[in-house]
Amino acid sequence: MNSNMKNFGFILFPGMRSWAYLQVLHKLQLDPALIIVMQNTKRPKLATDIDAEWVTQSFFNPDYHLEHYLSEHKVKVQMINSESINDTELLQQLNKSGIKRWLFSGGGIIKKHLFEHGHKFLHVHPGQLPQVKGSTCFYYSLLCDQSLAASSFWMTPELDAGEALHISHFKVNLPKERLSPGFVDQILDPWIRARCLYNTLKPGIRPTSEQQLPVQAPSSRPCYVMHPVLRALALRKTIGSFDKDKEIGIIEL
Repeated sequence: MNSNMKNFGFILFPGMRSWAYLQVLHKLQLDPALIIVMQNTKRPKLATDIDAEWVTQSFFNPDYHLEHYLSEHKVKVQMINSESINDTELLQQLNKSGIKRWLFSGGGIIKKHLFEHGHKFLHVHPGQLPQVKGSTCFYYSLLCDQSLAASSFWMTPELDAGEALHISHFKVNLPKERLSPGFVDQILDPWIRARCLYNTLKPGIRPTSEQQLPVQAPSSRPCYVMHPVLRALALRKTIGSFDKDKEIGIIEL
């Protein structure tokens, strides 16, 4: 395990990414010193076009929640009312805990004041850093060449500017009936992040210099919020590239 993640806390923002992260922690038998549970009143239900059984077998269990993790791990939990990562209540709990290293799982963009108290936040970004930045670079990468990447890094006040700890690469080869918008947003995105998190926390992490693959950046600028029409085009292009004679799935390279 990465020695920088000993005595760490988990800021759990309820949703698919957190459920996938909990399963990574369970698989690696890692227990955070504290789990701070935020609120997420806007959390969507699992899309009806997602085959939950197939997803559980191939990626992660979307029904694995905090209570499942706690049934097998004795971890201290603090429930708070904050829905934003920048709420004063959350900062108070971070400072009170005495923990300085935190696994981040959502809740907004961390503002500068959270970094001024000595806290470090481990984040997994759905793109290769430093080449591919921005909130929806995931879709831009699909549109570019049907590839995906995820990078773990310690966050800085500047968005997506930290040095990558680990980079995981993937190729998408799924048929139309599997590659729905709901699957991409609710399963595929959190799964590649969770795989990168697993690769980051498992023993024997390799330096990023040994992980580099040729990357065709989808844009010379950060890939911020993509228009719905372009999202549809990205999925259509990815579906159109499906090859039934090659390995089917989300292939980790």
